[in-house]
Amino acid sequence: MLLPEMPEVETLRRGLVRAAAGQSITSIRISDERVLKRCDSDDFTERLTGATVRAVNRRGKYLLFEMVVANVAPFHLVVHLNMKGGIRRFDTDVPQQKYECVRVGLNTGSVLVYTDMWTWGDWHLDEAAAFTQVADVVSMGPEPLDSGWSGALLAERLAGRRGLIKAVLLDQKVVAGVGNIYADEALFTAGISPKRQASSLDAGECDALATSIASTLETAVRCGGSLGEYVDLDGNPGTYEPRVYGGKGRPCPLCGGPLMKISVGGRGTTYCPDCQH
Repeated sequence: MLLPEMPEVETLRRGLVRAAAGQSITSIRISDERVLKRCDSDDFTERLTGATVRAVNRRGKYLLFEMVVANVAPFHLVVHLNMKGGIRRFDTDVPQQKYECVRVGLNTGSVLVYTDMWTWGDWHLDEAAAFTQVADVVSMGPEPLDSGWSGALLAERLAGRRGLIKAVLLDQKVVAGVGNIYADEALFTAGISPKRQASSLDAGECDALATSIASTLETAVRCGGSLGEYVDLDGNPGTYEPRVYGGKGRPCPLCGGPLMKISVGGRGTTYCPDCQH
């Protein structure tokens, strides 16, 4: 099962910029309140109806819609897809979708429909004017696709960290946006075992891993995310094919030996014991 990770969320963000930025919200329909984790549905609907989407940003795996209303301080609509959430764009008269939770009408005549089979996603409002100050993301680590990302910065984030490198990479306070799929892929490309202690990586290994993380995420974003059940705003699936993730028993792309699957920090982890040290 493919879960939406940073490349999938970034792909969705780019589609939402094209579809919603600069547009006003004409209607809100809540079909399942369980995704409104921290707000009342009536207040949620009242505050968003008539508001304009000034920008759509992302931190880690969070979508952050900057909302503006006349004579009101800007605030944010915060969306986290969690494991099964997705947003699609449709014409305004589209019938209710399977697992539909939230429907947002835009003045363009289209609607954004959020579906979530498990209702584990999170929609709420945050009073922060700047997206970097939204409560859920303010303590996040650096973004690997930002210009300041480097091996030296990664080494700084890993310094003194206890735990295996795979588990540490999944800590959003260390690095923002790296999830299970792309951690496996980046560690493989860098030739680093997921079982290494994070603090044991030397400067050269940090350089290699930082480069690998950035290039892996950039490639996945260009591909619209990974192959699987995830689709973008218009229903298009991603095309990124993981080299090792989910490949237990398959030949390693480099040496041909069998890929192994272990658990690191409670997460399934695929790697090559011969190529990753």
